[in-house]
Amino acid sequence: MTIKYLLFVISCLGVARHAYAVDLTLKSGETSNAAIDATIKKIRDNCILAQDYFFLKRLSVAQMNSIAATTGGIWRVTNTELTKVQDACNSKLKTNCSQVKTVFNVDVSTLTMSDLQKPLYSGLVMSLLILNSMLPVPLQKAKQAQSWKTHINSNGDTTDFVTWSNELEQLDDCAGAQMDLLFLIDSSGSVGKDNFIKTLAFLNNIVSTLDIGEEETRVAVIRFSDFSIVSFNLGKYSTKTAVTSAINAIYYDGGLTYTDLALDLARTDIFATTTRKSIAAKVLVLLTDGRSRSEAKTVAAAKKLKDMGVTIFTIGVVNPRKSELMASASEPNCTHFIDLKSYDDIDFIVKEIKTETCKAVLIAENGVDLSNNPIPKTNKPKEQVVDVTKTIQSNSGTIITVSVQCGEVTVYGAYNNSQPSLASYDYMTNATDTNPGKLYIVKPTYPSTFHLTIISRRRIDPRISTCHNPQYNVSFEATDASIKVKCAQNNKEVLCSSDDLKDVLGKNIQYPCTSETRQKGQFFFPYPNQAGKYFACDSTGKLTIVLCVGKEIFIAPLKTCKPVQGIALPPKPCIYNQTPFYFPHPETLSKFIQCSQWGQMFEMPCPPGLSWNPSIMTCVTLDPSVSVCGANTNGQFQPHPLNSTYFIVCGAGTDYRLRMCENCQTWDQTKIQCVT
Repeated sequence: MTIKYLLFVISCLGVARHAYAVDLTLKSGETSNAAIDATIKKIRDNCILAQDYFFLKRLSVAQMNSIAATTGGIWRVTNTELTKVQDACNSKLKTNCSQVKTVFNVDVSTLTMSDLQKPLYSGLVMSLLILNSMLPVPLQKAKQAQSWKTHINSNGDTTDFVTWSNELEQLDDCAGAQMDLLFLIDSSGSVGKDNFIKTLAFLNNIVSTLDIGEEETRVAVIRFSDFSIVSFNLGKYSTKTAVTSAINAIYYDGGLTYTDLALDLARTDIFATTTRKSIAAKVLVLLTDGRSRSEAKTVAAAKKLKDMGVTIFTIGVVNPRKSELMASASEPNCTHFIDLKSYDDIDFIVKEIKTETCKAVLIAENGVDLSNNPIPKTNKPKEQVVDVTKTIQSNSGTIITVSVQCGEVTVYGAYNNSQPSLASYDYMTNATDTNPGKLYIVKPTYPSTFHLTIISRRRIDPRISTCHNPQYNVSFEATDASIKVKCAQNNKEVLCSSDDLKDVLGKNIQYPCTSETRQKGQFFFPYPNQAGKYFACDSTGKLTIVLCVGKEIFIAPLKTCKPVQGIALPPKPCIYNQTPFYFPHPETLSKFIQCSQWGQMFEMPCPPGLSWNPSIMTCVTLDPSVSVCGANTNGQFQPHPLNSTYFIVCGAGTDYRLRMCENCQTWDQTKIQCVT
């Protein structure tokens, strides 16, 4: 006998651990900058093409700017190039193609040109093409431009390539970064004074691109040879000019290479304490030309730093001991270790080091709240990556709340993606001054790190007074909140069938957790006719019914509960002797409401094929490509096709409701909310 029972607790869950709620890298035809960056990160983090020196990014812009969008996706891979890579998969690239198959489950030998419309597939094939014919990847932009013209696009203009690359580097991807940055520089005899001066210039070039401040980026320097000296500590200088002057004052020592002692000094002195109000990412950049006195001691010293949450980048110049520097670097070490042939090359990796250090992870241990996080006072967005290393102990999960002062914050979250973004995330929420954002995180089945990317921007609104202290806070709260439906037979839990679910929940409920939906990566479904609930399925087919707390509703595209946006249109808007006399119908675009002078209401149909346009208060022809809600859109929000002041909430089947944004706001479909 199968026994059905309900277990009541209280919360909201997110998406399944092993399937992104959103992954634009696998969306055919996607060309957004977010998709490009996410694709490159996947390729780099999985060591397919780790050290490309920003070439893949520059290449994406050059290819899209110079070749029409026909086939080949973002990187405009040709049929000849695809064939060349597929042939090489049986010879020179056999190991690389096998790695792609293992990591991404992509069999390069069977890819077609239409497959390359997906950003990840286009990027993988271009990366393999580079590995096949263009190694080593040049560091300099001019040489990358020539390599592009020689090996990829014979009609390309190298001057244009450099121009586009320069424009890319004008983008500030490091605004307001909360970071404690330590440079560990080799001052031993083998370096020589001239190369030491080049090292200092490299440090200044990086510092010139950062926002230096007490609660933004702080810089320290340790120079080492057979002894280690703190040239200056974190927080001693709080302006870019002061840091630059201090770097220029560092002198060369000579001597042996005792790297392990320098790493120990970094741990016991630089990173031991902090005077910050806010938590910061801890980053160490080690630059050396030689081999330390003891590889084992150096690697052990580096491990102690990594264990306390320090991200380590190692740069080896001329002829370093690669095994030592790779083992000392953070994971994946293929992206955290750079091997240079000469000190003359270090200026060419400024962009790469700057970008990677700014995205270093801020560690939030044991769910410690992140308070007083500054938002740049300019209009530049700030991106902060946070790892919640220990999930809060609870029966079901954690509520992460984001509050903001004088700004707007978007948060992306995931378990299996170290840097979630607009292009790939499992959880997402937005926060403003009046509307905090919340993420309801399901507790993992085994200990795991939860990753957050927090993008903040100061609110610029001429209608309000200037805010002098824009900031946001992140808090973590354990929750035991869910309603689970379980089926048991012979004292053992079993999968519920559709019939079991009907017996418990009603005959019109279809069991959503099928093998077909799981194969499609579908794990979340609106609860029929109840916006405050939804179904969540796990990877084994078990069902959880989730209640949205308070007055929140389930928003299908975000896979989470959010406060209902806007205001409902009144079903009877007519009032005696009041204009206007025409109003949108709250349930359909094909009708409108006409009021008489005496407050009488008349439901009026538009002529066949026309829809009501509230902007000009008349029926108009709707673009044939626009479809409003359908069989599979229950719980989704859609923009109003004719007026951005309104938006549409889809219900079951083709039913929907119109809502209107408040306070002169308009609907932003990318954020799934009304914005100023």
